[in-house]
Amino acid sequence: MSYRLTNPRIISTLGACSMLIVGLGFPAAGATTPSSTTKSSGSSVPGGSAPGSGNESSSTPNQCTYRSVNVTDAKKTQGLPGQYTSGYSKKQNKLYVSSAESGAAESTNISTLARVNPETLQVEATAKIPVVPDTENKTPNLKQFRAPLGITVDDEHDLIWVTDGLTYSVSAYDINTLQQVWTSYAPNKKRDQQTIQHPREIKIDPVTGKLFVTGTGMYSIDPKTKEIKSLDYPKGVYDSFGMHTALNSADRELYVTDWGTDEVLVFDADTFTHKRSLKVTGAEQTGVPTQPHGIAYDNSLGKLYISAQGSNGINSGIYELDKNTGQVKDYVKHGYLSGALAHDEERDLLYVADYGESKQISKDAGNVAVFDARQNKVVKDVRVSPSEVNFLTIQGDGSVVAVSRDKTYKNTNVDFRIDPTTGEYQSASVDEYPGKESVNITANTLSRFKAEDAGTAPGETKRIIDPASAPEQTRLVSDNTSEAATVSAPKTVYAGQKFTIGGSDWTYGEDYLPSDITVTLDDGKSKVNGQGEMTFKLSEEETSFTRDIEVPADWKPGEEHSVTISSGKTKGDKQRSLTMKFKVEEYNPKYIDSCTVPAQDTVQSTEVPFAGYPKVGEVPSLNQQPAVTKD
Repeated sequence: MSYRLTNPRIISTLGACSMLIVGLGFPAAGATTPSSTTKSSGSSVPGGSAPGSGNESSSTPNQCTYRSVNVTDAKKTQGLPGQYTSGYSKKQNKLYVSSAESGAAESTNISTLARVNPETLQVEATAKIPVVPDTENKTPNLKQFRAPLGITVDDEHDLIWVTDGLTYSVSAYDINTLQQVWTSYAPNKKRDQQTIQHPREIKIDPVTGKLFVTGTGMYSIDPKTKEIKSLDYPKGVYDSFGMHTALNSADRELYVTDWGTDEVLVFDADTFTHKRSLKVTGAEQTGVPTQPHGIAYDNSLGKLYISAQGSNGINSGIYELDKNTGQVKDYVKHGYLSGALAHDEERDLLYVADYGESKQISKDAGNVAVFDARQNKVVKDVRVSPSEVNFLTIQGDGSVVAVSRDKTYKNTNVDFRIDPTTGEYQSASVDEYPGKESVNITANTLSRFKAEDAGTAPGETKRIIDPASAPEQTRLVSDNTSEAATVSAPKTVYAGQKFTIGGSDWTYGEDYLPSDITVTLDDGKSKVNGQGEMTFKLSEEETSFTRDIEVPADWKPGEEHSVTISSGKTKGDKQRSLTMKFKVEEYNPKYIDSCTVPAQDTVQSTEVPFAGYPKVGEVPSLNQQPAVTKD
């Protein structure tokens, strides 16, 4: 289950004084958001919790209840190797899933566009994807697929639009035959010369019918003329990475999460001009990246939400932002790497997945949170796969499909694979590539569930720290080398309590080895448990960190002290050091009462038998059941 921040150290992490020294990873997950209209409103109380005392000032909710949902038909089965995203056709009541797997090499030898039964999750048809020379790997004598990634279904024109992150193109497939009928791909141009650069999500504007494409830049496509326009993107092409979009219908504003710059970019949806950029500051640590991912705008509530991946579990969660300034209005902690987001606007529900990477890293890996946008509360968690939930799609009956990249199903035999030396289709359970070690083909988990409203249920009233009483200050200091790290520490500490330090990207060398961190108080003159110096080693997975430190017993309110964070004692490590000063204050926080959702067991998905894959390229009519073969 995912909860709002409940640790007293929120006073420190929300009031962080930060040093930026750099850091960037690569985006992982996504979502789809159908548009409709709604009619409800609600409120929430942000902040972290703390134990009560007799003197707190507080406010009490009139009635502590929360929105209750029952989860039904939670099931999972074998999906596709390399599955990435999905799209739903309301007209046909079918699900479509993209597949692109590198296998033994960087090129894509395994790929398809699959039609899936939205209720049983049976794969009904798999498309033959165009094959092109493997020019990007400087082996033009070898072949690779043009791999579909992002998907949107165009029911008006009976088309499936897909993005291709391998050849940097957008293509349209006939929904009845699953054959390509148009593409932006220019075979005579190299990848970095294609009109669209690194396309990811593709979505239809319900008002104009035009397509929006995110990537390194932002693009629109006229589905009738196929004219491609670049939006007035405020960043250089390789300075940013657009992820997902949401539309404000009333203001005709298009919101785009930019994973690379920690921003939400706002465009005029009709003129495509850039209006403003909203900087997304971390709710847990202001100096640690937020890496905005999914996004939704609830038109009836007037609320703008994002999911943020954060860094190594820090700042990961669900943010409500002010649509004009980007100020964080509310934050709900969720998972280790909060990514895929889907929005059921008719019911004011968000579904947010923890990509998680693995259960060893995140206990919530493979979980999808059911989030009530009326009260800003996670009301249920559903375990849909072992880990790495990459995309969520809402279907016509309100059910949610989760596309994961967990590689659970080993030694999978598929016929939508090519021999890279000939470009010919061949059935195999092992992928081979000249000069590379062969690998077994693995498939991923495909799952679905439905959250049904069940009225309201009694909540739990908890006393929490009023976030307005938490001090906040941000300071950025750049290191003058290419190696980088972020450090966070509070500007105020409290006598007799603990305070939190933290940071990210504390690595060194070409292999990004974890640093040893040394912490001293007042240059070692002040001691904690008799120690003037505290050292801790980061694990390989812990390039971001937080540590709680006790305030020395002899520190009194009104005094000024300092903390120094440094590295470089390990051979080969970079020597970095920063000293930050803070004041000691009496611990007398302001409290409020908050209505919270009681702890609940995570709903587990039931495994259902895999029905097999149909023969590639043989696409039965939309009303005909396919013939399939199991591994």
